[in-house]
Amino acid sequence: MHGSHTGEYLKETFLSMLEDWKISKDRVALVLRDSGANIVKGMRLAELPDLSCTAHTLQLVVNDGLSSQRAVTDVIAILKKCATHFHHSILAKQRLRDIQRELGLPEHNIIQAVPTRWNSTLHMLQRMLEQKRALTIYCGEHGGFAGPTAHQWDLVSSLIETLLPIEEVTLQVSHSNSSASCIIPCLTVLKMLLQDDEGPSTKGIRTLRQAMRESLDKRFAKVEDTKIVVLACLLDPRYKSHAFSSATTLSKAKGWLKEEEDAATTDHSRGACCHRRSQYGGAGCCRGGQCGGAGSCIWDTRE
Repeated sequence: MHGSHTGEYLKETFLSMLEDWKISKDRVALVLRDSGANIVKGMRLAELPDLSCTAHTLQLVVNDGLSSQRAVTDVIAILKKCATHFHHSILAKQRLRDIQRELGLPEHNIIQAVPTRWNSTLHMLQRMLEQKRALTIYCGEHGGFAGPTAHQWDLVSSLIETLLPIEEVTLQVSHSNSSASCIIPCLTVLKMLLQDDEGPSTKGIRTLRQAMRESLDKRFAKVEDTKIVVLACLLDPRYKSHAFSSATTLSKAKGWLKEEEDAATTDHSRGACCHRRSQYGGAGCCRGGQCGGAGSCIWDTRE
């Protein structure tokens, strides 16, 4: 691809790709995409059925939460700086490894968070908490190297408790055999978990949790208006309609299911002459040799 990735350019590029592969538009069941405004517009201009990637949207939800509270951004910045220190210094790594041995801690490297994968922040927090005693000793030995305070370590612990279920959902929807049927149930569980602000693990991060709830509601506001997602959930025997937020969604789902049934019945009726043709030994039922070929069907007079 070249030039500015506008919606119009993405539309032309995608349709050209389909043409190169000899895939007609009516054979495209669904285009899975990210939430960028240009690709959203491109799929709309191409008039193709599309769906935003759930894992990508969850990353945006987490980022909204992490950036909503100053105390959280401060402690993450401190830990990123700490990780950078050990990544850039062999001597620092060696001294940390010596401290780990003395304390009987796992001799693990410090993990650095990367912007493109939100759960790398979770992994960094987990590793830092695991190495809390070693890092405290190291920071005490080196003047000017600031580590988290006791209050900030408590925030780290609470953040891990909040982010772990979101990582589980992200892995669930990103698995190679996952399907659209798990989207609504996973979001329902997340909303329930983020709704509870009374436990000890929520101390100091209630603003973050509220921001995540609001972002989750906003970014997935239309998920139960998306036909393919709702029907996938309803037809999955593990979930059925139990995860729907209201009876209205179930009512819509039943209507959509009836439409699909009627369409399937119509398609079957159009293909009935082919079954009769086979039954009577191919006695000139269809012009063009098959349904959908040149000309319309001519019903056998014996029918």
